[in-house]
Parts: sequence; structure tokens; C-alpha cells
Amino acid sequence: MIPPSSSLTSSYIAGAGQSPTEPNQPESISGDSVELKLSSDDDFYLLYVGSYSSPGTLKRETIERLNKDHPGIFNGLEDPDDLFEADPIKYQPLAKLIHDTRFSDLKTILNARIGPPCWCAEKMLYGEYQGGFYSVEEDYEGTQWVKVHSDQYQLMKKNKQFFAQLREFLFDQNMSNDDKVVNLQKLFPPVDQRGEDVSVDQLRENMDLLFRNTFKQAQQRAMNYGLKP
Repeated sequence: MIPPSSSLTSSYIAGAGQSPTEPNQPESISGDSVELKLSSDDDFYLLYVGSYSSPGTLKRETIERLNKDHPGIFNGLEDPDDLFEADPIKYQPLAKLIHDTRFSDLKTILNARIGPPCWCAEKMLYGEYQGGFYSVEEDYEGTQWVKVHSDQYQLMKKNKQFFAQLREFLFDQNMSNDDKVVNLQKLFPPVDQRGEDVSVDQLRENMDLLFRNTFKQAQQRAMNYGLKP
């Protein structure tokens, strides 16, 4: 199960009409001598407990390895095992180690009182984690896993790019309002013989093409005035 003291106990799936926060600037967390910076397209590892058996604790060798490779990773913790429930950015080295270790080999890095260790780590993009583009699934026996909704995340990014391009186009001071209207009309070609209108995907593609064309025109105007584009 997801650790109860963690901020990851709940999440939501963002649909096409929602606009969750996507980090544009890297976020970081630092100790005395460790600092980790993450941006939206960086890999991120989410820790969770796959079943209700004993999840496992860190072996002494694992603690020494993490401390050597990531000095300061245990700073501020009363016990090294508190790292499992620390800030998710802080526990990234541990989560990656668990992710990269085969489940059958977890006993080489973790101790467990009953059965095999059952800590798990799901790999996703940091933007998917920040935006909540994942969900915690559970079966009738209490076994849990994390499902990442990458399609919704990529759709959100496309929509965000579309609105950013549209805003920049509409507020371009170097283009007359008449030219803007003419260009915007090009986003909506005539309805075809089957009566099908432009799709949302086509609209985004048309906007991307229009944006590139107007950008090239702006570059050409700058060169005509002797300016560096």
C-alpha cells in the first residue's frame, strides 16, 4: 500500500478539459551535500507497497551504498528507514534502486520479517507525477499497483502548447487585426462533403503550422529592417 504518511495516498486522473500544473522550472530538494533537480520530462520513481505483507527495511549494505553514492540523503531523518516515507524527491535514489532491482532480488538490498520484501517503484515522468496523471489500482486481495496515464499527460501538453501559441499569435503587436482574422480563418477549412468539421487534432496541427508560418514572416520582416532575427 502507499505509505499513509506520504502525500501520495490520493491522486486524480486529469482529463482533456482539465489543466493541472505542469512544472516548467526544475524543482529541487537538498541536504548538506546532496541536491536533486527535476523538470517535467525527467524520470521519476514512485514508491509503493505492493501487498500487505512486510514491505521490508534497508539492509546495512544498502544504507552504506546510498550514503556513499548520494551523500546527505539521510540528513534530517531519525532512522534510515524513514527514507521510504520521506519527500518523494528526496527518496528518488532509493526508488530508482528498487525499480532497477528485479523483484526476486529485492532481498539483496532489503530485509523483510515475513516473506519477500514487497516495496515497489513505478517509473513515470516527473510531470506525470506532479499533474496527478497516475492512479493507484487494487484488487480484491489487497494487491496494489500504479497505473500511469501517459496519454492524458501528452494530450495536456499538446493543449497547453496550443493555447500558448494562440495567445502569442493573438497578441502579436507586429500583425494587424485584419491579418489575424484572415489567418485564424485558415484554422477552419470548409466542411467536407460528408459534413465532417475539423477535428481537435487537426485544429492543433493547423495552429502549429500557422504559428510557424507567422514566426517565419516575423523573421523575414526583421531581416528586411536590417535586424538580426
